[in-house]
Amino acid sequence: MSAIASPLFKWYVGSAAVDNGADLFGMNPFLSQEEKKEMIQKILDQACILDTKKVRIFSGFKPDVGNYPLPQEESELIKYALDVASLKGVQLMLENEPVCYISKLEDYIKMFSSGEYVGLRAWFDVANVYEEGQRISSADLKALSPYIDYLHVKDPEG
Repeated sequence: MSAIASPLFKWYVGSAAVDNGADLFGMNPFLSQEEKKEMIQKILDQACILDTKKVRIFSGFKPDVGNYPLPQEESELIKYALDVASLKGVQLMLENEPVCYISKLEDYIKMFSSGEYVGLRAWFDVANVYEEGQRISSADLKALSPYIDYLHVKDPEG
C-alpha cells in the first residue's frame, strides 16, 4: 500500500520560530490557522485522488532544542485533521521528528496511548529516537507496537 510522505504540521505554531535547519519540502512554515486547515484539506483530497489511504504528518516545530509540551492550538488542529481524514477514509500517521513537539520517545508513546487522538497511527522513525539521544527498549516497542503502521529505518549518519 502506498502512502503520502506529506509536510503536514511541519510548520511553526503561533509566533514561535527558530531556524532549525529542517527540510520544509518547499512549503511555507508560516501559515495562519485557516491556511493550515486549507493545507490539511488539500493534502487529504490529493490522497483520495491518488487512492492512497495513508498520510504522514508531523507535530509542529518546537521553538528550540529541548522538550516542550504540544501547544493546545496544535493539538486541536491534529484532532481537526483526524476528523477530516476519517470522513475521507484516510489514515494519518505521525512521525517522531526531532525538530517537532512530539519527538521524544516518551511523548510519542504518551500521544498514542492517551486515547485523545482517535485514529492516529505511528510512522515510527527509529533513527530519530537515536538522534534525540535516546535508546529503544523492548518495553518501548511493546508499548508502541499496537500503533505502528509504518516503520522508518535509516542510517542517521548516512
